[in-house]
Amino acid sequence: MSKAEQHAVTEEEEKRALKKATLYPMLFHTIQGVVQHLITLQTEPILMRELCNGDVAEASRMLGATAGAAGVLGLLVNQVGGKLSDSLGRKPFYLLGPLVNVVLGLVVYLSTSKSKWLLVSCRMIRMIVTTFSGTVMTSATLNDIYRHPHTPLRADTSLTPPPGPTWQ
Repeated sequence: MSKAEQHAVTEEEEKRALKKATLYPMLFHTIQGVVQHLITLQTEPILMRELCNGDVAEASRMLGATAGAAGVLGLLVNQVGGKLSDSLGRKPFYLLGPLVNVVLGLVVYLSTSKSKWLLVSCRMIRMIVTTFSGTVMTSATLNDIYRHPHTPLRADTSLTPPPGPTWQ
């Protein structure tokens, strides 16, 4: 085997080791994101019901509205945050989700006011940031690491067929 071939094999092994070394922390981060969503699954409805003076219907409406609003606002945050992570790097945005969850959890816990709007806004921000930090950052990182050199950076979303031969 020539030196050039040995060098190519060594580079390929290093790339494989790097991919393997980054996969496990990303899997852990994904599981952590799911856990962050699930931690408040029981407490938020109870808190909201208490803040709505026991009115389960109003509490359900508020929780449903915040979930929908967080989804719509999340679309905007994902686009802007994705561009920022492309230019600033992925690591700060990976840390954003857990940090925001801790801070907003403390805000709700230490709050002396019985404001349902505080709970609603903290819930929406937490949902948006956790989803962005987990799903969007993991997808972008997987694309960065495992993308084949000949695949485009983003999928073609147009309705026109791709150029090339067609099968009859």
